[in-house]
Amino acid sequence: MTPGLDHFLQRSGGDADADARAPWQALGTRTNCERLVGQQLRLRGFQVFDPRVPSWSWRGGVRRPSARPLFPGHLFLRRERDRAGALPLLGARGVLGVVPEREIESIRRVLDALLTPVPHPYVPDGRRVRIRRGPLADVEGFLQDTLAGRALLVLSIHLFRHSVAIEIDRELAALA
Repeated sequence: MTPGLDHFLQRSGGDADADARAPWQALGTRTNCERLVGQQLRLRGFQVFDPRVPSWSWRGGVRRPSARPLFPGHLFLRRERDRAGALPLLGARGVLGVVPEREIESIRRVLDALLTPVPHPYVPDGRRVRIRRGPLADVEGFLQDTLAGRALLVLSIHLFRHSVAIEIDRELAALA
């Protein structure tokens, strides 16, 4: 767990009424502690987004399905509603900063469409496109050409400079 997070969690609370306008913030954790930290934050009234992708692991000589973090050492959270006297998120130890809603929503839509994004070198800018139709309609990202008729849609979290990519049909993309 991130040093000092216990103190942060003890002073923070939350109500059950969700405030959709609260900004998403990125929290840095120790690698492989994302799930534990996420559970603790949920119990304290935070909405947590810990994107995971399917993978395989070996335990006791047996190959088993599991899930690995899409962004190791990071998770996203927002307050459901501020309470008077609660410690503000920004400036707390481990909180990296605000992440735009569209970046979170793009990652969420890809995972909801049961696509498995793969890590990709960070892409700060490039040919920005918007998907025109299908389960990813209106998702924006950067397009990188690959084989004939196929392309990579690269989604970036600019705050901590990580990108992931999925392969798409080039015909689905339009310049944004």
